[in-house]
Amino acid sequence: MSKSTGEIIRAPAPPIKPSACTPLFFNAFNMRNAGACVHSHSQNAVLVTMMYGKEFVIKNQEMIKGIARDGKGVNWKYYDTLVVPIIENTAEEEDLKDSMAAAIEAYPETCAVLVRNHGVYVWGETWQKAKAMSEAYDYLFELAVKIRVYGLEK
Repeated sequence: MSKSTGEIIRAPAPPIKPSACTPLFFNAFNMRNAGACVHSHSQNAVLVTMMYGKEFVIKNQEMIKGIARDGKGVNWKYYDTLVVPIIENTAEEEDLKDSMAAAIEAYPETCAVLVRNHGVYVWGETWQKAKAMSEAYDYLFELAVKIRVYGLEK
């Protein structure tokens, strides 16, 4: 697929077809110059979208340091407040393109967008960095769920 036009240069052999997520991956590639984008249907990601409104917010957690501050060349610090936008789900995955693009634009330091009752998209400079951040985000999502379940919110 062409990064600049989104055209399919060489389609996979049938019955395989391009992912419905492709336009969303291209949001990260084109708007953030990402080298890789990971999409997950993690239960932890889905649960936090049910617990929070328009943003997932967490602070004072060690694992925040595993998340890059997009475009800054540094990672978040323990004492920082990490904010991840939450967009509403649609019936078809490719229909998320515009709302995801708006979230990426509105949150210039984020490396992730949550989709309500669906999952999360995480991007990074390389697939290794995107994967590592996906794991850190999932840890933070799970922790937020447990904090709420155990009544530990301050």
